[in-house]
Amino acid sequence: MQVTMSTTFAAPPPAVFDLLVDPQFQAEKARRLSSTEFDMDVHGDDLRTTVVTRRKMSTSRMPEFVRALVDPSIVVKETEAWDTGSLPDDEFSGSFFLEITGAPVRMEGTVAISRHESGSRLIYEGELTATVPLFRDRIAEAAAGSVTRTISVEFELLEEILAGQASSPISSPGAQAVPA
Repeated sequence: MQVTMSTTFAAPPPAVFDLLVDPQFQAEKARRLSSTEFDMDVHGDDLRTTVVTRRKMSTSRMPEFVRALVDPSIVVKETEAWDTGSLPDDEFSGSFFLEITGAPVRMEGTVAISRHESGSRLIYEGELTATVPLFRDRIAEAAAGSVTRTISVEFELLEEILAGQASSPISSPGAQAVPA
């Protein structure tokens, strides 16, 4: 199942990228997604930055037929590998891979932050697959809802911070924090 989501921000691409690789931002995203546990690793050099997040989630809000196939909790592991060396200074692109430990679902695709008017555009495009033959379409559809909710929460949090809303738990891009 193809999933494509994009949004625009008034902020420039580097500000969006700085937040996406910020541990405090990712910890807040995990909290808003009701994760029961969270950790994050960021590593890279001048050419590539890789961000790996792991969120433990309860399956209690999943459809009954999905809960029957998985444990009471799952671990969502997201890996984003950003190319930070071969594009203009204010554009970023990369690949992402999402896997759900304890569930027969994975997603892989591309992610890009580009200039858009006086700000930026963030776009995720990927293919979501489920590996259980009998329920493949139903599981993929249920997982797609979770994936789009995750991306929507990320978009909303980015907008909140980039717009400088006082209620934001993160003061500015690049803030230093230790993952929860």
